[in-house]
Amino acid sequence: MLAVAAVAVWHRGVEPSDGARGGYVTSSLSGDGLVVSPISGVETPLRAGDQVLAIDGVALEAWIRGAGHVLEPATGDTVSYRIGRDGARLDLGVALVAYPVTATLLDSWGTLSFCVVMLAVAAYVFARRPREEPTAALLLLGSGLLGSTVPWVLGFGALDVVDRTSFALWMLATFGSYALFWTGALHFALVFPRRLLLLDWLPGGALTLYLVWPGFIGAWIAGATLATGSLLEAIGSATTIQLQLVLATTLAMMGLVVVQYRTAREPAMRQQVRWIAWGGGISTAFSTAFWFGPELIVGGPLLPWNAAGISGMAFPVAIAIA
Repeated sequence: MLAVAAVAVWHRGVEPSDGARGGYVTSSLSGDGLVVSPISGVETPLRAGDQVLAIDGVALEAWIRGAGHVLEPATGDTVSYRIGRDGARLDLGVALVAYPVTATLLDSWGTLSFCVVMLAVAAYVFARRPREEPTAALLLLGSGLLGSTVPWVLGFGALDVVDRTSFALWMLATFGSYALFWTGALHFALVFPRRLLLLDWLPGGALTLYLVWPGFIGAWIAGATLATGSLLEAIGSATTIQLQLVLATTLAMMGLVVVQYRTAREPAMRQQVRWIAWGGGISTAFSTAFWFGPELIVGGPLLPWNAAGISGMAFPVAIAIA
């Protein structure tokens, strides 16, 4: 997953940009096109709220389905855009620029710092106890977190839909790696400080657990595409499903922590669960109250997404102590 993120970052750095990006995950995608906002510090004729309908005379829906012609724009080229703005349709010439990769990553220092700390703790614990199931789950959790967050921070634009490879990498990271993060967290809750029988009752065990998220998202996109006739519409709606899976997984982990505590016979195990409960509880409460909850309910966080990682710092600290 880290390799996917690295390739996605490299691709973002070498490919040109129109100076704008979509909103939270894929929520700004619809069958008509992509609603964008300008990237900070980049000059572009695109404005916040503009909906990119077509590029070089081809609708975005056609591009995502591979029905467009070959288009290989470079930085400095001007590409024809058709957009929707304030109820009117306009044709614009958009000069392509280099994507500000470094500036964008630095702007999200809080979130990325948490991801790096989480992975560092996971790698350290795994190096000390490589044969134990909880440390493996923790390493997958940390890898999925960093591997999904870096491409998510960089976002995607309308040109990525044209270049389907770029968009596929971004989707693999923000949906695939993100699923690995949450499933790794659920797996960890099932096996730390001891393996619960619930995992043994699941056909296929832990492997099946890791297939649930991507299987559900994939089935949703396929079904929504058939129902609406639009692949872009289906991908756009997948963000809501992802948020619902986050909520369901969070509730499941909270329940598992309670089960782990109540069934632990040794005082040392109960103390370990207490640390995880405090760290995870503080992180979950803050992230749900200020970011994920408001995004799901009202369509936007109460605090900027680039600060969301600060709320999670209690969790890796608690793991290191436990």
